[in-house]
Amino acid sequence: MTCLELDERLTDYLDGALNADQKAAVDAHLAQCADCAELARDASGAVAFMERTAAVELPPALVGNILAELRVGPSRAVVQPSWIERIFGLRAGAILQPRFAMGFAMTVLSFGMIGRLAGTANPVRILAVAENRLVRTWDRTVKGYENMAVLGDLQDSFTEWRRDNPEDSLEANPEAPGR
Repeated sequence: MTCLELDERLTDYLDGALNADQKAAVDAHLAQCADCAELARDASGAVAFMERTAAVELPPALVGNILAELRVGPSRAVVQPSWIERIFGLRAGAILQPRFAMGFAMTVLSFGMIGRLAGTANPVRILAVAENRLVRTWDRTVKGYENMAVLGDLQDSFTEWRRDNPEDSLEANPEAPGR
């Protein structure tokens, strides 16, 4: 057995998990190699020390206090919430849980299958109609926004023109054509 092989089997040797042939090979190597024997004594002492220590019981509120500190305490700045929690709040993390996601997917799939079987709902058609409405709404919004800028420019131009030409304005000449 080489020193590298002993290093790989040392934990099993100390735990008593080796079979008789492997244990005999480790014992033979430890009898021949002073470095490995010292390593085994140190590791055995560490294991014995850990076994002598008393098991520490955690206070019941420790986990709750740690979680509260991470959520609302000063440590919150260190622990960044996910992007979904930053957008929708802390409770939105439940949406990303596998049970919720799978349940939602199965619900959508079930409604789609029922609609297909009934012949009333075609998911592709529903998506196309929704996309069409979304695109038309977006176009109307953009067009309205752009028209507001044009109307603002026109109003500014008319205000300047009235200020520069008060005699030509309709308020100054009530008998002008178009009145």
